[in-house]
Amino acid sequence: MIDLTQFFSPALTEIGRIPMASPLEPVSGRTEVSLDGAWDFRLAPDPGSVGDGWWDEGDWRTITVPGVWTRQDTGDLPQYTNVLMPWDEQPPNVPAANPTGLYRTTFERPPDPRVTVTFGAAESLLAVWCNGRFVGMGKDSRLASTFDLTPHLTEGANTLAAAVCRWSDATWIEDQDHWYHGGLHRSVVLTGTGEVHIADLVSNGDLDPATGRGAVDITVRVDGPGRIEAGWTVDATLEVDDGGSVAGRAELPADPAAVGGRAMVAAYRYTGREAVIPLTDLAIAPWSAEDPRRYRLTVSLIDPTGTTVEVVGRWVGFRRVEVVDRRLLVNGVPITVAGVNRHDGE
Repeated sequence: MIDLTQFFSPALTEIGRIPMASPLEPVSGRTEVSLDGAWDFRLAPDPGSVGDGWWDEGDWRTITVPGVWTRQDTGDLPQYTNVLMPWDEQPPNVPAANPTGLYRTTFERPPDPRVTVTFGAAESLLAVWCNGRFVGMGKDSRLASTFDLTPHLTEGANTLAAAVCRWSDATWIEDQDHWYHGGLHRSVVLTGTGEVHIADLVSNGDLDPATGRGAVDITVRVDGPGRIEAGWTVDATLEVDDGGSVAGRAELPADPAAVGGRAMVAAYRYTGREAVIPLTDLAIAPWSAEDPRRYRLTVSLIDPTGTTVEVVGRWVGFRRVEVVDRRLLVNGVPITVAGVNRHDGE
């Protein structure tokens, strides 16, 4: 039996969660299935009352995902705070009265060898089960949590269940001047890939204000089942202003990098195999807030036989932000920043 209260520890930020990565736009070789819509839902008074096998028990209603339950007529209302926490406990303690949302839905297994689920965000603590088996948990109510469902899936219909505790030890860290809610307030998506697949793509575009030319370092991170055979490569192609394109290629190491560092840091850091493709002296126009120019980047994963197994895309902008002589420069031009406070709520 999984006791949700055991997760209320500042030293524990995740179990079984895949390291966070940038969103990838699938072009080929990757399946995405949205699970947004109506889910079964019931609200428990606290996590201690959630027994084993809860996804097969109780009276259910429907609720919309994404969306917080505190705005869907569940009887649990939003709470606003700016300085004082909405309870009397001291950090990192969590109140006994802790509404816990229980969600479930069913889906058909995608045909891909590997299937993950991404919860775009959950406030405050998320725990996930698939077909009655515990998959993992994660905190960070404004960040995504991705889990590998592959070993838990069956052919045909599968049941996905999620428990969301409204309050957790992480609430203390996230305390600020805003409304507190509870629920799955961003999209839930299934992603299907091959066993060897693109895990992350990082592209840092830079601009030389003196020449007006651009450069970008493209880091492609690839996961697979342990050691992969030699000869896997990644290709990157960037469209540029003269109507053509610039391309580069790099070979992937067979072994992933060794895991190191403190556990809390490693939970957020990718430690697998990666390749870096630098593209320089690019004919591009600078990105700015007034003229947000972007260029299409396509990255392909190619197996040792030369077969393209996956292609993802993204848009890249080129700019340089720096402080020179106590002035803030964007693309070599001094700017004045008008203060803005934007809080990403539900």
